[in-house]
Amino acid sequence: MKLAFSQSDIITTAKSLGLPTDGFIQRRIARALDLVQSNKVDKIDDEIFRVHSQYEPNKHYIVNVNHGHPSCDCPDGKRTIWCKHQIAARLFAQKQPRFKICDDTENSYLGRGRWIVYDYAFRKGYVICRNSKGELECPCFKENCIHRKIVNDWIANNGKRIVNECG
Repeated sequence: MKLAFSQSDIITTAKSLGLPTDGFIQRRIARALDLVQSNKVDKIDDEIFRVHSQYEPNKHYIVNVNHGHPSCDCPDGKRTIWCKHQIAARLFAQKQPRFKICDDTENSYLGRGRWIVYDYAFRKGYVICRNSKGELECPCFKENCIHRKIVNDWIANNGKRIVNECG
């Protein structure tokens, strides 16, 4: 497999992840970049990723990023070495925008006082609306709902802020 990443790209990526820049890790970073660019990384949960095998079509590995202390169920990951799957999961998490917001000016069918917050991590949209008391409601029903926070920020900035938070 020939990978199309420059040495400079690989070293910059290593530094951005706080990884060493030696030749051993550079090969893993190049493969991880290939996994991300080939759409072989899926986010399952806030810290859980499925990384598809580069060589076996029906095989995948589960990576738990665990607040910066990742683990992977592949052979290299079990040896506590930074495997390409762990690196790919971290790269994927860094590059993905977490949310996009659409308001009633973009979608006339929503009606006034309604917003859609699309959560890329879970590939799901939430319709946020005001209740009779003027409070924002979200169908996720979490007390500290991130979707309501995003809409509040959107309103406070007159809809000018593009939401691009990393999960």
